[in-house]
Amino acid sequence: MRWHFEAPAVFLSPPAFAPGPAVTGGGVYLADYLGTVYALDASTGKDRWRIATESRQSIEPVLVAAGNIHVGSGSALYTLDAVTGTPKWRFAAGGEVVGAPVVSDGRVHFGSADHCLYTLDASGGQLRWKLATGGEITGSPVAQNGVVYAYSKDRCVYALDAVKGTATGRTSGTPGLSPPACRWDGNRRDLRFCRRPRRCGPRGSTRPGCRCTGIRRVRGPRPASHGCRSGTPAAACPVAGGQPHHDVPQWAQRDHR
Repeated sequence: MRWHFEAPAVFLSPPAFAPGPAVTGGGVYLADYLGTVYALDASTGKDRWRIATESRQSIEPVLVAAGNIHVGSGSALYTLDAVTGTPKWRFAAGGEVVGAPVVSDGRVHFGSADHCLYTLDASGGQLRWKLATGGEITGSPVAQNGVVYAYSKDRCVYALDAVKGTATGRTSGTPGLSPPACRWDGNRRDLRFCRRPRRCGPRGSTRPGCRCTGIRRVRGPRPASHGCRSGTPAAACPVAGGQPHHDVPQWAQRDHR
């Protein structure tokens, strides 16, 4: 055994490894169930830094990408500097963030138990677009070749343009069912692609082709100052979790919703 590290709380998720020396962000990164994120030296196991977020029940590891640590804790997504652990920004979703985020082409994609798929700017945490589905999103999306793939507990799989959030396709398990065209008009509105399954037949039976009948726009209140544009940071947001080496950071400096 080369080394071991003992934390004050239980780990539910596996560690994440980043190659390279610690001065460039290399090392071992992990989070316990209280939401404390740890950075360990890969050679010695020395605790380089630790910082508290919110309690998390996710079994997904933290994400290390482009010198940043992205972690879903509670109902928010946190981004830290991999070298120093300095908080960069925090984005509050409307429900628990269970699945791991994915980073691609300068954007962060993740789902939430509030039924929404979110896409944020990776550097500043501003909301670019979000998709409201008919069920919780507890898994991790996949981003490939400019397309984001995600599934929801409404039993639908979504394929969306990573930049605009417009539909490139959707499958609901019904052969031959294809979605109508959808164009995003640039306004900050939710796009709801797949409604909850409908009981179309007599006495609650379901006829083929009844599910996921189309796309409708949901007009809602505009999000706070950090929607599709940058703005003034939100009000202070206290953070609960494990005990860090230093005071709990003021996430409100970059707190988006």
